[in-house]
Amino acid sequence: MLKIWIGNKDDENIITARSFEAFFEDEWFDDPRVKQIIKDIDKSDATSFRQIESPFLGPISYRELSRGTLGLIMMMYVDDYDFSSLYFGDNCAKWILEISKTRDINFLMQHCFVFPDELGVEVITDLGLLTTNGRDIMSDFNMRG
Repeated sequence: MLKIWIGNKDDENIITARSFEAFFEDEWFDDPRVKQIIKDIDKSDATSFRQIESPFLGPISYRELSRGTLGLIMMMYVDDYDFSSLYFGDNCAKWILEISKTRDINFLMQHCFVFPDELGVEVITDLGLLTTNGRDIMSDFNMRG
């Protein structure tokens, strides 16, 4: 389930762009979904964590992947942390929703993050709004902003 906290939250368990190094395991890059995320978000092909082919940069390592891609990969494997919307572009929304079908995700919505109208999963906000509609989340966000 996707749990959205709207606004800032005092929390020591917030994942940042630098957190990837602390959690990263080589085997993550063997997962076909990780390869799909890298292809979809960064338009690159991953053969391993050491060898990723970017059409823009040529051969790169995982360190050169976007913050959104690294955050999505961590969502798949790291438990009990909060993920800030500041590290994700709107192009990550479908993957956040997809990952939340099989894992509980805590998502701090600190800016106007655009989810699709039909979410395909149940989402609960910090004020208890339970919805499957992205417009409800935006309405909740706008009322507080």
